[in-house]
Amino acid sequence: MLTLMVGCVFAHTPEETNDMVRAMLERAAFGWNDDLSDGVPWIGGGEPPLTWNGFLGRGEVDGWSQQERKNAFAWYLSTLGTNDCTSFTTTDQALVRTALFECRTLNYTNAAPALKALALNPNGIYRSDAIRLAMQFCPVDDSETAFAESIMTNTTGYTRQEFSAASCEYARMLLNFNATNDIQRAIRNRAVNMFYRNRMLPSNAYYVVDMLFVRYIGGYETSSNRLEHALNVLSLPNSNPITIRKFTTVTNQLLSSGQPLVQLNIGGGD
Repeated sequence: MLTLMVGCVFAHTPEETNDMVRAMLERAAFGWNDDLSDGVPWIGGGEPPLTWNGFLGRGEVDGWSQQERKNAFAWYLSTLGTNDCTSFTTTDQALVRTALFECRTLNYTNAAPALKALALNPNGIYRSDAIRLAMQFCPVDDSETAFAESIMTNTTGYTRQEFSAASCEYARMLLNFNATNDIQRAIRNRAVNMFYRNRMLPSNAYYVVDMLFVRYIGGYETSSNRLEHALNVLSLPNSNPITIRKFTTVTNQLLSSGQPLVQLNIGGGD
């Protein structure tokens, strides 16, 4: 498994801590019935790991309080940002995936810093999942915009799936973001401008990003800026059929509008 980080102090030895975290994650990972035809998906015994009590267990277990077990899980998550997860055994890699599943299931928002660290770890695994979760657990703000951009623009350090996860998830968050005051609107506008200056980068998020621009950039829907973006998307290899249909329609509508397309100066302000 993993060795305890220097400076971490528990009432238990590193080996005991490793064993406890492994036991919780293995129970969560391997207690599900692959054949759901009998209607009993959880066969792990006791409560399924869909609540903190189910994942950690209730009360004291083998000299560990429930809070100590939760602290051990938090420590485990914190190590994933610095360890070479690619060198883990197949079983230990599966346990990382289970840990992310538990973070999502338990809505463990306190794990956001650890999830961001895993997402930024060059030797991390399941980084797409970590990216999405970290964003879901954090508010829309300038630091979240910087986090998204650091992944979206690092096309050599991340796979297309990973930097698309960042752009898709954050664009969706912005579409659902209810900016109720000038400060929030300014944050949103800076985030939209970030997407605009990176609009030509490869991604799987073109569809949702187009929705973002149409909603928040005045005049964008019938602009030459949108036509440029659409033509760029259609020129790229490996675009999925839905994206191709979407931007073919956009291109045809703009070219057949019978009106001159306005060129917008985007990014200089609100």
